Amino acid sequence: MDRSFYDGSAIHIDFFKYATYRQMGQIRDGRRWMEHPDSLALLERTIRHIRPERILVLGRDNCVAMRGFTEKRTIADYPSAVYELGFHLAGIPMVGLRFKPSEVFVGLGNGVDLNGLHHGSYAKRGHLLRIGAYLRHEMDRFFSQRLI
Repeated sequence: MDRSFYDGSAIHIDFFKYATYRQMGQIRDGRRWMEHPDSLALLERTIRHIRPERILVLGRDNCVAMRGFTEKRTIADYPSAVYELGFHLAGIPMVGLRFKPSEVFVGLGNGVDLNGLHHGSYAKRGHLLRIGAYLRHEMDRFFSQRLI
C-alpha cells in the first residue's frame, strides 16, 4: 500500500498494552485483556497523539473490536481477503484487513478460495503487491469521496 516500516512511512502499534512472548491467540484470556477498558483507552490516546494519516487494522477480531468501520468488501481476485473501510472516531481514515498478510496462511486456513487459489499463495510477494495496490486504490477512492 506504498508504506513501509523500513523507510519510516509506517509505524506499528500493538492493540495490547503488555509485552507477550506468545501469540495473542494462545493466551487464554488474551481477547478479554485486549478489550479491557484500560487497553482500549491507551490505544485511543496513542492514536490521538500520533494522528496517523491512515490506520490499518490487521485481523478479524481486531476489526470487530475497532469502532468506525462502515463498509465490508472483498477483492475479486482474492475473494477470501475481506477488508473493511471507515473512519476512526478521531476522523482518521481506517482500513481493516480481516486477514493477516504476514502469516503463512494469512489467517484464512489451509484451503483455497472461490477462484481455486490456495490461501497460502496470498502471502507471496507478487500477490501481496497486487492486494496492496488494489487496497490503496480502493482506499483513495473511498476516502476522497467522503472527505470532500
